[in-house]
Amino acid sequence: MQSVESQWERRWKSAESLWERQIKSAESQWERQWKSAESLWERQMQVGEAMEECRVPVGEANAECRVPVGEALDECRVPVGEANEVCRVPVGEANAECRVPVGEAMEECRVPVGEANEECRVPVGEAMEECRVPVGEANEECRVPVGVAMEEFRVPEGEANAGCRVPVGEAME
Repeated sequence: MQSVESQWERRWKSAESLWERQIKSAESQWERQWKSAESLWERQMQVGEAMEECRVPVGEANAECRVPVGEALDECRVPVGEANEVCRVPVGEANAECRVPVGEAMEECRVPVGEANEECRVPVGEAMEECRVPVGEANEECRVPVGVAMEEFRVPEGEANAGCRVPVGEAME
């Protein structure tokens, strides 16, 4: 009798645990979707910040190549021999948005395999060696004021980022 009760308890706990995980997963997904929608709405409310899709084909130049929340931008690349002031990418490297300040040259703004970096920006006159997001992590708000340099910009897990922007009145190329 005790064995039957013990078996029933184990099954109940297993079902209960699965149910709890499913609820947490659904809650987490809902929160991410809500935050994404909220973030997109906030950006669209800013002056000059309304952008539905800003994708450019390979080899084309685009000074402002931004994407809304949930979109992926892997087509802002510069092939060998092409010149692009704001998006220089070495051969074989992928970089969604690799920007350098006016008059600056950045030979290597690389994103290692398995890492994602949607928008790697530096303030005017500053140099940034690595603006990376660790594997599985993203960034909702990556704000860099003028004159600030960051070696590494890491963000907590579960965040999402479509754009890395500066507040109104700040200058960033």
